[in-house]
Amino acid sequence: MDDLRTFPVWEYANDEEGVGGRDETWMKPVLRLPVASLDNRIVGTEVRLAGGRQFMAALSNVDLDDPGEREHFLVLGLYRSDGGQFILARYHDHNAQRQGPEALAAFLELPIEEVFPISYDLSAAAKGSPSSLRGTIEARPSSVLSRADVIKRAVQKS
Repeated sequence: MDDLRTFPVWEYANDEEGVGGRDETWMKPVLRLPVASLDNRIVGTEVRLAGGRQFMAALSNVDLDDPGEREHFLVLGLYRSDGGQFILARYHDHNAQRQGPEALAAFLELPIEEVFPISYDLSAAAKGSPSSLRGTIEARPSSVLSRADVIKRAVQKS
């Protein structure tokens, strides 16, 4: 968690997989901020819950040019002060029943209405569309994509 505060943007070091002890999960900090892209990166930031409490979080799958993708593909990993982490499953994820909004509220020991919406601001770490840099994560998306559309959009992004 302290590493995210010191270095808010981290990228997968795919070019270092052959180095001893490193694999496809190896990450390194990005030293020059703000970045113009968050592809293949995670960004650490303080998020604010609906009830006003703040927590450190790591966000990934952030599209700096298309804020409409947020409710379908944004990944949130939220940290408690004791170091416990919760990764919020999106509605189309296989573990959505076990790791969804209600489970996050239980992890935080808060009622769901004090958790969602969760707001964030990435403008200190990245540059892009203002509506991509600042946003909210709702408990439920405003629209739900079919499984085929989720796959189609995910494949188009890669």
